[in-house]
Amino acid sequence: MGTLKAPLWPKIKVKKKDNGDIEIDATEFVQELNDNLRRIFEEASSGWAVTNKTADRTLDCDCDDTAVLGDVLGTLIDDLIGKGILES
Repeated sequence: MGTLKAPLWPKIKVKKKDNGDIEIDATEFVQELNDNLRRIFEEASSGWAVTNKTADRTLDCDCDDTAVLGDVLGTLIDDLIGKGILES
């Protein structure tokens, strides 16, 4: 999923015309919003599978046990599959 780099509202330009009318140009806003939505809803990477895993969401970075690292990574992959970011 994507994250917004900066608030989009500054992308909306408002100008007051000489006759008092207000002109709103939201072209840049709409383009950036469209780009962000496209990134959010991109097709998920497929082919992922996790086997023989114990759910583990705690990682001690000083631990050198590859089984623990595998469980944490497997849990992360399963969570990403559950959110539709990856596909099995």
